[in-house]
Amino acid sequence: MNINKSLLEAINRNKKWIQTKCNFAEFNTEKSNELFQEVMLNLYASNVNYCKKEILSSDAWVKKITTNITASHINKAMMNKNTVSIELYPITTTVNCNAESKHDFEVAMKYIKSDFKEKDREIMFLYFLKEPQSSISEIIGMEVRSITNRISILKKRLNDYLNKGL
Repeated sequence: MNINKSLLEAINRNKKWIQTKCNFAEFNTEKSNELFQEVMLNLYASNVNYCKKEILSSDAWVKKITTNITASHINKAMMNKNTVSIELYPITTTVNCNAESKHDFEVAMKYIKSDFKEKDREIMFLYFLKEPQSSISEIIGMEVRSITNRISILKKRLNDYLNKGL
């Protein structure tokens, strides 16, 4: 199968981002690696649709497919009442700090995965991945102003949750 050059370049350029997104969606190391493989297969399989459509940003295409697959994975896990794995994947790409901060981050991620609606969860995951709001808007399919408002509301909700025990 011949893969479109710009799609292949976008996949290669975003591999670390894809892996981090999979780690956010699945804390179990083995399951996260399986999810990464599933995302990669779907990205290669998306070549036909990618070539049929006029895609403005191949990076956005890759990130949107990754987001859809990881969101689907979390939804399936939640339906099976397996929202959070016990074995945590070491999230070093995002949290390079002391043990207390890393613990807070993991608590926040568990809360987001179990208590946020799908779209809100994906907005926050993309926010944590330091995606610009314009990119989040394109990936999620909402206006930039709406994304800005949602992020503010979700950050407050998350902050209130984290400060509840203080």
